[in-house]
Formats: sequence, C-alpha cells, structure tokens
Amino acid sequence: METLWLFTFQDMFSMVIPQTVFGVSMALSGFATTYHQPHPIEVLRRIPLVVFWNWTNVLLFDIANQRLAGAVIEDAVNKPWRPLPSKRVSEPQARRLLLLIVPLVLVTGITLQCVPETSSVIVLTWMYNDLGGADDDYVVKNLLNAFGISCYSSASTLIACGWDRQNISTDTYCWLGMSWGVIFTTVQIQDLADMAGDAVRGRRSLPLVYGEKVARLSIILSAMGWSIICVTFWNVRTLGTIFCMMIAALFSLATYFRRGAPQDKTNFKLWGLWIISLYLLPILKRIGV
Repeated sequence: METLWLFTFQDMFSMVIPQTVFGVSMALSGFATTYHQPHPIEVLRRIPLVVFWNWTNVLLFDIANQRLAGAVIEDAVNKPWRPLPSKRVSEPQARRLLLLIVPLVLVTGITLQCVPETSSVIVLTWMYNDLGGADDDYVVKNLLNAFGISCYSSASTLIACGWDRQNISTDTYCWLGMSWGVIFTTVQIQDLADMAGDAVRGRRSLPLVYGEKVARLSIILSAMGWSIICVTFWNVRTLGTIFCMMIAALFSLATYFRRGAPQDKTNFKLWGLWIISLYLLPILKRIGV
C-alpha cells in the first residue's frame, strides 16, 4: 500500500481532494445544482465512494505516466522519491500492476454508474502518456488535463448526488464548463516546479517554450479573472467573495514572488487550495455567505 500511495501522493492534493470537494459541494448545494435535493446524510455516506473512484482513476493515470522511460528520467530529477526512480518498483512490475488496475477501474466505473467518465479517463490517459500528448505541445497538454479533470468533476458529482443524471441541473453543467476553463488556463502551474526534469525529457511545457515570466503572468491573470467570473456566476455575497478573492490573491502573489522548484511545489498546493475555494462557491451561495 505504501508503494501505491507513493504513486499517487502528489495528486492527492491536486486531484483526489479537490474533486471530492467538487462532487460533495454540488450535492449539498440544493436547488442551485440539482432538481431534487439529496439528503445531506446520504451525501456524506457517499463520500468514501467518491474518494475511491477518484483515487483509483488517479492511480491508473499515475502508473501509466510514471512507468514510461521518459517519465523515469524526469522523475529522477524532479521527484526521486517516486516508486520507479527510487527502485521500489521496476518498469515491468509497473506495467503488470497497470494490467491489474485497468480492470479494477472499469469495474468500479460500471458499479458506480460512471462508465462515460471512466472510459474517457482511460482514453485521455492513453493519449496523454502513451501517445505523447503531454510532450510535444503545451496547449495539447493543457487540453488533455482540462478534459481529464472535468471527467473527475462529473463523476464525483454523479456519485455524490446519487447516480441520477436527470437530477443534475443546467447550472451544474455550466459550472463544469467553467471549471474546464479554469483548469485549461491555470494547470501550467505544475510545470514551473518541473522545468529541470521537463528540459531533460525534451517536453515543450509553457514555461520552457515562452519563459518563466510569461507562464507566471498567464497563471496570475487567469486566476484573478476566473475568480471574479466564478463569484459573479454564483452571485455569492460579500463574505464569500472576499474568501475566494483573498485565496486567489494569496496564490497569485506566491506564484509571482516565490520562485524556484521548492517554492513552486508549495505554489502548486496553493493552486489546489484556490481550486477548492472555487468549488465551494455553490455551498457558499446556498448558505447565503
């Protein structure tokens, strides 16, 4: 289990926790997101299922990503504690583990009635890793990230709301689309801490193509702009607006002033915190904050 945890450790804070918050927030936001309100106790009981779906799909992606030769070279520079560069697992062992995980993920998707999302994650994982979608062009990389994370958001919402797609409101689908835009325009934050390894691997990430300054400014402008758009969309009150904008400002200031691989790893966690603050907006609207 420790090895599996090391495969997914970094993505617990950027994927599993935020996407679980997204789904639970949607389910607890009442008529703002669903036509028939799920009972809060039932939503809370489904949280382990939401976490399990997210974690197993993240595990699939991470093993598929980290087993590749280029990824091992990159991780030896950026993340030497991961299972393959630390020699806890060999590449053939990772491949065999992936052969076990794929059926598990498919069965989980069927059982939790998230077949479209699960199938899409598997296809996008293949495109991102085995087809090199993350290597040649930063736009393609961001697109794949945005579509993939949107699948996590959709599945988390469906599970938390009780598996009834007909109960998901139009505003929820609009919110999913906006969340896609948030990810597409800011996910390059993860590339700042990985520049050394990406350069060794030959990956054309945004900071390597256009420079670190351009990458940081693109993240800051997007974060502040999306924060304004999102609080306006949900029409939250003063406290909710201040809460979201303060976290956006904290993240933006850290991104601009705190530079270097160790600092950017912390900035990436702040990005996850900012994403969570956006995902909480529907609940803040419901409680009138």
